[in-house]
Amino acid sequence: MPMSTVWQGGTKQQHEGWCWAAATQAVVRAFGQNVTQEQIVHDWLMSDQALAADNEDDDYKTQMQLRALKSGHTGFDYATLLRLPAADLQALRDISEDWWGNAIPLAAYIAQDMVRVPDAGRTYANAVSLLRRPGLILMGSDTHWRIAAGFTDAGQTLAVWDPATAQIEQELVAAAIALTPNWYRVS
Repeated sequence: MPMSTVWQGGTKQQHEGWCWAAATQAVVRAFGQNVTQEQIVHDWLMSDQALAADNEDDDYKTQMQLRALKSGHTGFDYATLLRLPAADLQALRDISEDWWGNAIPLAAYIAQDMVRVPDAGRTYANAVSLLRRPGLILMGSDTHWRIAAGFTDAGQTLAVWDPATAQIEQELVAAAIALTPNWYRVS
């Protein structure tokens, strides 16, 4: 099964809602950066975008906890985070473990060219064309993010990496389109 030349593999998501962080980690690894999922989540949660994000009602409590925690500290970079009092560090970790991601933190963290693929462009031929170049396809929805990292020569099947299992599975393009309405070309 041909794989994208940049694919370096991925690490299983560390917490239930962290598929977006694991996918981000795998993409940045593919382009030569080494960063932890915890740092990705921290960087997102400490960004102004996280506080301005239009979250669903379930995330409102999390947002309020985050605002309260941030208001008590300045210079909240990752190195500072590791020196926080244990109670604040645990509070941040509790918040981050409940945070469900979307395309906003992915786009904010990934420095490579990341372009949303229009619905009409989500085809096997376009996927193969991108994966034959140095690129990946980040596929996601409100509930789960995955990466198309390769394809089969016969049939309309992609090699899709799932952060929940850290496994590559073969998936028909039609199923990938149905499961993941948001595709992003990263190259």
